[in-house]
Amino acid sequence: FRWVESIHERKIYLYKLKKRHDIKVDSIDDARRYKVGANTENDASTRGLLELGFVIGKNVELIHGKDHQNLSKLILGRVDMIVSTDTAMNYEVRKAGLSINDFEATIPLPVSEREKYFFAFSLGTLDSTVAEFQRAFEQIRKNGSYERIKNRYLASFPEDIAVRTVEGRIEPQRREGLKEKRAATAI
Repeated sequence: FRWVESIHERKIYLYKLKKRHDIKVDSIDDARRYKVGANTENDASTRGLLELGFVIGKNVELIHGKDHQNLSKLILGRVDMIVSTDTAMNYEVRKAGLSINDFEATIPLPVSEREKYFFAFSLGTLDSTVAEFQRAFEQIRKNGSYERIKNRYLASFPEDIAVRTVEGRIEPQRREGLKEKRAATAI
């Protein structure tokens, strides 16, 4: 593939129900004390957990189906947290007719710089086609269309959320492009 344009950063968090005040996660060590719902063993988020010392069958419970199964397990209390990207969590919550405000992103998992979402073209794509795409993509970034499109799919996330870093610090994360009246705090 020809990796042409980065379109979105990949952010992975451990999510819990906001009402679960008994779950206190300030570090990866803290998170290992809880049962985390994860996707199949081949999923990048699951591999990230395993690299951080989580163990399948001990503190990781795998699903072998769809992402919504983890959300259901979380809501039913069968797992304490789930691992998900912000975009997948948003999608599953919206699809289930729930509010993202009922969930809290606890700590982010480390993600390498190369783990972003990209537009890609096959190696055989003409240079002129790629250049035309890049010009058009730059135009929609400049005129605000790209942010509007992106926000349509991320709009149920609060504008301001706070997440705990792996080191335990709480850092605000600002979603740009949403209107001020939508601002909320998800802690």
